[in-house]
Amino acid sequence: NFFKNNDIRFGWGAAPYDPERVLRRIEYRITPAPEAEPGETFPTFAAKTAEVAGVDPDRLPSGAARRAEPGQSESTTWIDYHGGPGTFRPVSARHVLLGRVRSDVFRDKVVVIGLARALTPREDVHPTSVEDDRAMLGVEVQANAISTILRGAPLRDAPRIVDALLIAVLRSLPGPVFAPLRILAAAYTDLFRGVPTILVIALLGYGMPALELR
Repeated sequence: NFFKNNDIRFGWGAAPYDPERVLRRIEYRITPAPEAEPGETFPTFAAKTAEVAGVDPDRLPSGAARRAEPGQSESTTWIDYHGGPGTFRPVSARHVLLGRVRSDVFRDKVVVIGLARALTPREDVHPTSVEDDRAMLGVEVQANAISTILRGAPLRDAPRIVDALLIAVLRSLPGPVFAPLRILAAAYTDLFRGVPTILVIALLGYGMPALELR
């Protein structure tokens, strides 16, 4: 067809929000719809762009898989942002068309085309993990995501054993200065250890009798 004959590729342009509505991650592949066939996935824009540039996203680690929310793809990694909004240098498309940009400016580079300035406060601008007070344009989020994949997705979650050791260290810190950290670590472990126990007790006390088992 037309697209294959002209070597035109497609990619899903959205990125997954974390619970705080912040863009911290990029997915490699997404499931296009709940009713899709099992195993049917679609590449994201950043992953497809990196693939065209010579990187196979399927070989990269899903460094943030356990951070995916229900309904989101676990084929995901942290975006390694280069900096805050405006880090990537924009080039005016008008200047390119008028011949005001040197021909070697884009040589051996990935070029992402999009809005360099939001026309309205709601137009393709997103809060990120880089700055709390300034949102980032979608085109720059994509540039950071593509760069992350091209560099092998360097950011990964620490193993759970590291989390456990860190909590153990925090709970054992001496002195009143570290009291808030000890309280926080104790509350975290007691919550995740106590809630399952409470659920089991509730199930045995209220759920099982309702089954009227003899």
